Amino acid sequence: MTISQRLRAIANLVPSRATPVDIGSDHGHVLDLLLSSGKIIKGYATDNKTGPFHRLEKRFEHESRIKIYKADGLTNLPDDVDTLIITGMGGLLINQIIEQGTHFLDNISSIIVGPHQQVYEVRRNLSQLGFMIVAETIVAEDYQFYDLLRFEPGIAEYREQELSWGPINLKTRSPILLLKMRQRIEEIDRILKKPIPAKRIAALKKEMAWLQHYDQNK
Repeated sequence: MTISQRLRAIANLVPSRATPVDIGSDHGHVLDLLLSSGKIIKGYATDNKTGPFHRLEKRFEHESRIKIYKADGLTNLPDDVDTLIITGMGGLLINQIIEQGTHFLDNISSIIVGPHQQVYEVRRNLSQLGFMIVAETIVAEDYQFYDLLRFEPGIAEYREQELSWGPINLKTRSPILLLKMRQRIEEIDRILKKPIPAKRIAALKKEMAWLQHYDQNK
């Protein structure tokens, strides 16, 4: 089976020798990658849906290093887990899972997230909960952009643009980041051709000006 670039990028963000739980693990591909590479020696997979849960049971039935359990979000979190992997869903759902399980976060040293949408909200929420961004990347796959981030405990304040695009991404200026920004500029241009409120026009023009300035100032 071919492992996608996105799944490999998620696995790359997991610290070596971590004990992770993959929330909403589905097929368990990330844990497979982590085990086969020797990056972890054990981990957990969980899903709250019957179909994916049974797939996990079947996939890992002969693998004692991966424990499977059925749970909603962070409920029933094993005591030895130090890393959360929450990917493959929208940012608002990721925030909901974390907010409903904040009492489990004291023992967590890393949170890896991969929101399909609302990445701004995820960066803002986790920073408000006392976590800072230590690694991030953008993967382009199947005509979509995927933001992948690792948070660790720490205090950091981020500007609006950093919440939108990522403080580390803005420093590294990867070609994928620039491509994503240019597509956003094109999207704004299309929106501005439609009848929209004056207040939104001003906000979009301000956003476009900042993006163009960033793109042109290397």
